[in-house]
Amino acid sequence: MQEKMKHLKEVRIDIGEEALRINAATIITKYYTDRLKVRGIKRNRMSILNQVNLRLLGLDVDKVSYGFIRKFY
Repeated sequence: MQEKMKHLKEVRIDIGEEALRINAATIITKYYTDRLKVRGIKRNRMSILNQVNLRLLGLDVDKVSYGFIRKFY
């Protein structure tokens, strides 16, 4: 995940803020849901949403909605 995020930061200007937000949120959400499945941990969507939005704030990108997370988990 770190390598994908690094590449997204490099092409940030070229792809635009909205594409960056969607792609970053997708990468982060898939990472968290995969890790939870591997470890056998049950979490609700709100906890995943909070983690994803926290990471997006670290990238200085707008938050995603609850509906975005429902597509994945």
